[in-house]
Amino acid sequence: MKWHDTVILVCNTSNSSEVVWTLNATDPFTGYHYVYVNGSIVDYINFLATYSVVNSTNLKIYNMYPVDSGCYDCYETNGARVTGYYVVAEGI
Repeated sequence: MKWHDTVILVCNTSNSSEVVWTLNATDPFTGYHYVYVNGSIVDYINFLATYSVVNSTNLKIYNMYPVDSGCYDCYETNGARVTGYYVVAEGI
């Protein structure tokens, strides 16, 4: 991915209203944090990227920057990991 790209990360689960997205960022200042919990976007660490959820479970990331690189994981609220993605946003 390049700077400013948009990506959709798919999370196929039968319990569409009960997913949690996390990011374990490669940037040491960003670290591990929650992106989406209980139907709400909760990540406000990086004001450059914008997150939304598509079809109740898929995470859409707009305006990617290198600070947004890392492992994005989707979990059911019972703690079961559904899927994960390693995303790298490179400079131009």
